[in-house]
Amino acid sequence: MAHVLPPDPNTVSRHHAVAKKAPKLTTNKTFTFWRRRTQQRKPKRALTAGDCLVQAKKHVQYRLEYQDTLEEAQATIRELAEGLRNRFGKFSVEHYFNELIHWAHTSRSVRKVNGWNAYQKLELERMKSEAGENVSQINLTEVNKQISEKWKTLSPAQREDVTAEAIQRIEEQRMGKKLVAHSVPLNVFHNARSTLQSIETQVK
Repeated sequence: MAHVLPPDPNTVSRHHAVAKKAPKLTTNKTFTFWRRRTQQRKPKRALTAGDCLVQAKKHVQYRLEYQDTLEEAQATIRELAEGLRNRFGKFSVEHYFNELIHWAHTSRSVRKVNGWNAYQKLELERMKSEAGENVSQINLTEVNKQISEKWKTLSPAQREDVTAEAIQRIEEQRMGKKLVAHSVPLNVFHNARSTLQSIETQVK
């Protein structure tokens, strides 16, 4: 029968020392997200009565300057409207004033007509023409892969020749939309409402 030796007291003491140095896996600290930790490290200085007064004066000064700038811009637009009235003389100054506001609100940089989009339009029109009236509506999403495969087989010169007429037609349609007569009072109403909301946001 084998004899079991008693444990070495030095070895036991060393194990106890290592166990005491081991880090704890629990903590009593409240968890916070990392975005908030950086903010908590920078305590904000409490504003004094003098600081509040300075900020209030700056806010009032900003509102006054902003209002004066808006009035100057409005006066400039009205001068332009009067010039249009003197030159064309068909409508009132108020009409041209509203027209200028609407034009400034809706004018955006228009992208050049894409050859791929023109080719899609051509192929879709061709498929609808060949299908006839007895076939249900053709969806571009369903035939887009088929059109793309044909587009890849064309050379750059062939693509330009095929889509030249369609691109010109699309550009003419865009120009027609620009020149069509719009309902100025209704457009101005929507533009004025969005402009007032923007001004209120800036002033607050």
